[in-house]
Amino acid sequence: MKPDQARAIIAIADKIRHQSSADFNPQSAQLIQHLFSHKSDVIYQLVQLSLQQQQDLLDIKSVNNELQRQLQQFEDVKQERVWFRWLEKSS
Repeated sequence: MKPDQARAIIAIADKIRHQSSADFNPQSAQLIQHLFSHKSDVIYQLVQLSLQQQQDLLDIKSVNNELQRQLQQFEDVKQERVWFRWLEKSS
C-alpha cells in the first residue's frame, strides 16, 4: 500500500468516526446488514469504492479546470477578434 492510499483510508475512517450519529437511520442500517450479511469483505470493498470515487472526482475536477482554462482562452481570442474587427472598420 502506498502512503497516499493509507492517508486516504485513514481520512475516510476519521470522517466516519467523527460523523454525527443524528443522521442514523435504523431501517437503512438493517437493510444494509441484511444485503451484505453474506459478504465478509464488504467494508474493504466499500472503502475501495469510496477511494475510487474520490479519485474519479479529482480527475473530473482536473478535466473541468482544464476545460475552463481552454474556454477562457477561447473567450480571450474571441474578444481580441472583435476588437481587431472594430479597429479595421474604424480605419
